[in-house]
Amino acid sequence: GRFPLDIDISLRIVKFWLRLSQLDSVSHPLQVDALLLQYTSLMNSRRKTLLQRIKEICDNSGFSFLWYTDVTHYDPESVCNPLKTRLTDVYLQTFFQNLRMDSGKLRFYRKCKTVYSLEKYLELDDFDLRSAISKIRVSAHPLEIERGRYKKLPVCERTCKFCTLDTVEDEIHFMTSCISNTIERKELFEDASLIYPHFSNLTDEKKTILLLNSKNPQIIKKVGQFIFHCLQRRSQIQQT
Repeated sequence: GRFPLDIDISLRIVKFWLRLSQLDSVSHPLQVDALLLQYTSLMNSRRKTLLQRIKEICDNSGFSFLWYTDVTHYDPESVCNPLKTRLTDVYLQTFFQNLRMDSGKLRFYRKCKTVYSLEKYLELDDFDLRSAISKIRVSAHPLEIERGRYKKLPVCERTCKFCTLDTVEDEIHFMTSCISNTIERKELFEDASLIYPHFSNLTDEKKTILLLNSKNPQIIKKVGQFIFHCLQRRSQIQQT
């Protein structure tokens, strides 16, 4: 849910430019002269100057009017507040657009990540539980859907080796239907049904997304325990 530092840096640059542009040339001759020098060399230098960076920020955020108007009468705060909103919107649009375009590693993550905010599971005290949930969300796990991707196997051939359902072992199969996880899943689903009365009526995919995105502290902890213990057991079986 955190935003990149580039947004804050861009705001500071623009605010600095606005304040510098409003300086009195008598009281601050050196600073104003430096600004004028950058203006005159803007189009003649291959090295990106501060002003070139400012122009990029204005153009990319729809604030080009700042560059082509007299900014000496603009209040820096009145400019930077809407600029921050715009830079944030541009970042979010780019983030979700890139997420939708990815057809490989992030294919499952884009189903989970529908809102740009801090995920509740990151507030768990237990690192092992946080790590377990992260592995499923970002597909950094040993399930066949990922193991097969590295082996360049067709998706239909990445079947589960831990049960007899003869189906693709992906995150949804692991969470909702793999027979090897039946005992742990029964307890998890019973707890989820108490919190979410409609839970049993959901599809397997929606059950998985609801569990991984749950805001309920008890449920998200149970989800972490379920994933951690099931992955740990699989690892032990594979090593024997």
